[in-house]
Amino acid sequence: MQCARQSKHLSTVLTPEEVQQVLKRLEGTHQLLAKLLYRAGLGVKERVLTLL
Repeated sequence: MQCARQSKHLSTVLTPEEVQQVLKRLEGTHQLLAKLLYRAGLGVKERVLTLL
């Protein structure tokens, strides 16, 4: 059995100010969903799974 390889890439993390700038540009349902997912602390993989 082999161990999983570590990723060579670091996750992209936005500062709280950058997140607020992104959220301000969204409107309606898109803004609501983005705020809920951000505040719930879900990662990208979890977000994709919730949308499937």
